[in-house]
Amino acid sequence: MTVDDKQCHNQRRVNNIAYLSSALGLFASNLVTHPVNCPPVTFPNPDKPPYAEDDIQIYPYPLVTGNPTQVSARVRNLSPQTQTVTVTFQFSSVDVFGIGLNFTALPVPGNPKVVTLPPSSTVQVNLNWIPVRSGHYCIQVMVQGAGFAPIYTQRNLDVTEDLKPGVMDVLPFKVGNSTPVTGNISLVVINTCPGWTATVSPTVLINVGPNSTDIRDAELDVTPPVGRRWARPVTLTCKPGSVTSCSWHPQARRAPVNLPHAEPLWMEKEITVVPDPPTVGVPISYCIELQNPLPFPFTRTVTVIYSFADFGAGIGFTPIQTKTITLPPSSLNKYCITWTPPTSGTLHKCLLITLQQPGFQDQHSQRNVNFRRLPRLVPGLPITFTVGNPSPFTRTLRIDPVLIGFGPIWQPHLPDPPPDELGPGQMLNLALDLMPMMSVESEAAATPSDDRFGDYSGIEVGVYLDDELIGGFTVDDTPLKVYLPIVMKQ
Repeated sequence: MTVDDKQCHNQRRVNNIAYLSSALGLFASNLVTHPVNCPPVTFPNPDKPPYAEDDIQIYPYPLVTGNPTQVSARVRNLSPQTQTVTVTFQFSSVDVFGIGLNFTALPVPGNPKVVTLPPSSTVQVNLNWIPVRSGHYCIQVMVQGAGFAPIYTQRNLDVTEDLKPGVMDVLPFKVGNSTPVTGNISLVVINTCPGWTATVSPTVLINVGPNSTDIRDAELDVTPPVGRRWARPVTLTCKPGSVTSCSWHPQARRAPVNLPHAEPLWMEKEITVVPDPPTVGVPISYCIELQNPLPFPFTRTVTVIYSFADFGAGIGFTPIQTKTITLPPSSLNKYCITWTPPTSGTLHKCLLITLQQPGFQDQHSQRNVNFRRLPRLVPGLPITFTVGNPSPFTRTLRIDPVLIGFGPIWQPHLPDPPPDELGPGQMLNLALDLMPMMSVESEAAATPSDDRFGDYSGIEVGVYLDDELIGGFTVDDTPLKVYLPIVMKQ
């Protein structure tokens, strides 16, 4: 039996109870529990679909032919021992988008990479790549190590189409059988989008040969609704399935122009400032990078609102300027305004871009900017930050700091532990420090530079109210930057 990888992040057991409903009432069976045999390493985000993992980050996104692109992946060591693994970035090189495809290593120097994972750590691995075509790709990351079978995570990149309300859109895709035996493949549409119609053809592929050697053609026909504002921009993604069943999940349909998703949400790379770091009271360029991936003759006209807020939580944004921009076909450009950051307030500002397109909900992108260059993260010199409750009622508070790229010597530390709850509108000043583990006293004199792993090191701090992530900040230690404030991401 196989289980979802989230079991390896939690109790490492599967608990089964059967329920019988009858005229005499509801009866439960005995609890039967089974241990789960987990590999020592895994990927950090178990709650995402296996074909759309946030463990893989790509920028710019969607891909642009000939444009330098960074692909990154995070790997987590669950064991108390150091693990040495090989990380291989792969892509579907022949049939670029579909189900059950063959993968091959990206032809990039330094791929694959051998990476050391300290005990109970998370490490990020980066790769620079120049794609030879735009748009459609299936990206896979394979991790291999001694004593366990290879593990995989995938991300199927967006398919951008010129969608029109009430007009059918046809999306062709490829289907292969990745198992070692010949079999039939059923194609099933799971449509969770109100007002949309979606059908797949054919519904069954007969006697598909093994090992992704027999590639078949299929298509997905989708008709957007008429007369309604389309909900959250979304994407059709393919799920790698077994020989018996593969599913297409219309999780989302994307607007013609999109602000790429970032993980974490407060570090959107498409927003830039020049110079960086900026200086209060001195004019700077405040820029947003926008892509129109559609080919000639499809231009796109969008409205962009540039805004900012001071340091804090639950603080309203102040609009700076609104621009109407026409994006040429197949373009990726920066669009800037000149802005003089106010001298009042703190040395941290939050920049917010609002992207508006007729017929779609507004999209938002956020970057928090530090107005001074900070030194490397040093134990005993805490970073101060503020959290707040923007709601008119009391909410439970949880702060979750995660170390990326640090060894077992170090742990994040809040010198003054926060309360369990925040009242309506309550603001709280806190501090974050890096300290050596008490159990490794012999290492207490080590400097942070002695214990860095992977291609990135930092601390990501998520702030939760009633277990809802409302924002956070990142202490980037390569070199250190602080991205603030903590505000709700829409």
